[in-house]
Amino acid sequence: MPLNTVLPHEAQHMADASRQCLAGPVPRGLLLRTSAFELLLFAGLYFVLFLATGSLFILGGMVATGALSLSHYRLARRHDARPSVAGKQRLLPQRS
Repeated sequence: MPLNTVLPHEAQHMADASRQCLAGPVPRGLLLRTSAFELLLFAGLYFVLFLATGSLFILGGMVATGALSLSHYRLARRHDARPSVAGKQRLLPQRS
């Protein structure tokens, strides 16, 4: 199993206990930016591993992870630039 699949899942398990502190949904733009940053860190890790091993497979993993990171960052910017629909739609059901 690739390293960039295992570590986010482990981080998710650690964050589940602290997730009770959050009130309401987490904005999609924030999730995409956080994901882009984590993927960029993994691309850096793959680059260091490539320098240590010289393996073209690891270099390919670095390029693919970096491209996915860039994609998530662009999606976050596009999401933040569009008009907000949060005011028109209720994110949480309202009590009467």
